[in-house]
Amino acid sequence: MRRFLSNFPTGILNNWRHFARAKWQARCLLCGAQSPAHGICAGCWADLPWLASARCSCCAHPLPASGLCGRCLTDPPHYDSVVAACRYEFPLAGLIQACKYGGQLATVHPLTAVLGTHRPQLPDLIVPMPLSAARLRERGFNQALELARGAARAINVPLDAT
Repeated sequence: MRRFLSNFPTGILNNWRHFARAKWQARCLLCGAQSPAHGICAGCWADLPWLASARCSCCAHPLPASGLCGRCLTDPPHYDSVVAACRYEFPLAGLIQACKYGGQLATVHPLTAVLGTHRPQLPDLIVPMPLSAARLRERGFNQALELARGAARAINVPLDAT
């Protein structure tokens, strides 16, 4: 009898969780329709500004054919390559800005889902850009760290947040 009573609150909480999920379905952050677990409905997901396969092999700028863009040829950047899933434009730009400047942590999961869909090769390690103490106090969280955590989980790669 005692064992049954000790599990009683857990049973109530589990049943409440199922009821809450059924009652308050997750909504798409872009259009408000019912959405799957990643926070963007199928229609909005399909309409994201996905990058085509033809792009600059260094900076990921869209091109008519794969290769290096003129800018990377004339003034090579100080990095080897950029890996991007989408162009930085509506509506994805709004989600990124809401995460970075609006303090909306609900945008982290959909953004990491987008990052997890495009993996030409897995990185050895994910290192988020550090945030100054002043910016951390201002924003209340490090959005780069939150995105890196989600991306590391999504693609199963280690994270170094030190």
